[in-house]
Amino acid sequence: MILRARTRVRAARRQPVDRTGETIRAPSEGIVQVPSCRTEFSLEGASESDANVCFRPIADISGCIDGVLVSGEHGVDSVLRLLARWSGSDPLRDSARVRLICQQRQHGPYAYLHRLYIGLGEPDLAEIEARIRRAIPPRLREFYKLTNGARFFEGQVSVSGLVRDFSRDPSKHLPISIEQDNRAFAKLRPEWDRQGYFRMGGVSFLRQDELICGPDDRIIVLHERTGQPLRDYADVFACLESFTIEMGAFWTDEGVFTGKWDAIDHLLLGVSGSA
Repeated sequence: MILRARTRVRAARRQPVDRTGETIRAPSEGIVQVPSCRTEFSLEGASESDANVCFRPIADISGCIDGVLVSGEHGVDSVLRLLARWSGSDPLRDSARVRLICQQRQHGPYAYLHRLYIGLGEPDLAEIEARIRRAIPPRLREFYKLTNGARFFEGQVSVSGLVRDFSRDPSKHLPISIEQDNRAFAKLRPEWDRQGYFRMGGVSFLRQDELICGPDDRIIVLHERTGQPLRDYADVFACLESFTIEMGAFWTDEGVFTGKWDAIDHLLLGVSGSA
């Protein structure tokens, strides 16, 4: 059973609503209730019959959202179609090169709205698995073959990747290190670590919430301070498609930000556990 949130992206422009009335704790296996139709859910007390209940906001919508065609089939093509709004004719499927999308000269010569890196091969993926001591599930594996991590919306959403040589040189376009992300994960999130999850990225450079991936490809957003789950997606593509649709409302086609960072955090991720 899949609970579908039929919220349109226009909701991202509405006035913030405080949604802290629901208690969310992490985790047992599965999901048993959806306190909010947009972002929050509970993992507490789930049974085997509830294990397949999954809340996925916006990304499960098929049809047309504010002029953007959403197929309902999440994958490489669906994400690249959304990014094409800012890339123009740049062939984003070319995984043999770094793809810098929508330069933001107002922020400096190395500032771009989105970054896709050189895709990884099987030896690279095996190296990641050895470093984080986790198998990379199929859908995330497919993503890494397209790009070794990524940064979207000035880093507001990031997927970590393989970094062998660290550098502070801004002209060397490197992802965030997935190895560094996971050095303390087992200690800080033992309940998720026991279920085979690992950290694979982050959301919000103000709050620095965590994107974690399970052995079944499921992506969950955790509140950085409280560890409470905020969102749940079937895989990395559903996650990125949802965030790209929602956050795209705050940037122009030229990459100019028209919103407020704290408003994005509140609207897209809620304020669960922040009180």
